[in-house]
Amino acid sequence: MLKSIYCMAAIFVLSACGSNVPVEVQEFKFMIQSDDPAIQETAIALMDQYNEDVGQEVLLLTEYDDEANSFIRFENDLEAQRNILAYGTSIQEMKVSQYPETQSKIVYSMDLLFDTENFASRTGSETDQGSGAWKHLYHLFCHEVGHGLMMNHAQSKESVMYYSIPENSRETVNYKTYFEGVRQFFNIQSHDSGYQPGDDSRLGEEK
Repeated sequence: MLKSIYCMAAIFVLSACGSNVPVEVQEFKFMIQSDDPAIQETAIALMDQYNEDVGQEVLLLTEYDDEANSFIRFENDLEAQRNILAYGTSIQEMKVSQYPETQSKIVYSMDLLFDTENFASRTGSETDQGSGAWKHLYHLFCHEVGHGLMMNHAQSKESVMYYSIPENSRETVNYKTYFEGVRQFFNIQSHDSGYQPGDDSRLGEEK
């Protein structure tokens, strides 16, 4: 069973006193911090599936340090030491412009930390998305990204954001409501790909 921890950090960078209303920048540029090719491939597959199910590319991938503002990281013995398989952190950085004509910004980013052994034991499962290994990883990934989008734990066991995730996920997981919340966060009104409400049973009540 996963016990997940959610942490939200706010960083305020004040250049000067500004009176303008800040613009929210919701651009998550991820770097995968692992030298293991199998881990990298599975992490990319998780991001790709997530974007497909949102219906828009909301999780971006970069290989450059100076471009990245979000990270997928791995730590050995995370489960043994802290009794968790993953840790999702939401970060908001307030950048106040010193020039009246330039609008201030709230820049969103996130940090996702996974137990190395748990993740590595399920690499390659993207080739069989009906497997318990993939269902577990995707559920876990969605859960931690949810924390990165400032979602809290839910009381319903069917919720993606329920505090624990079994070995092979659950027979019933309400991804539909989850992704509706994700689209609301990104102000996505419509989309041409990915999950279509009522059309895709894979993201209805089961996964």
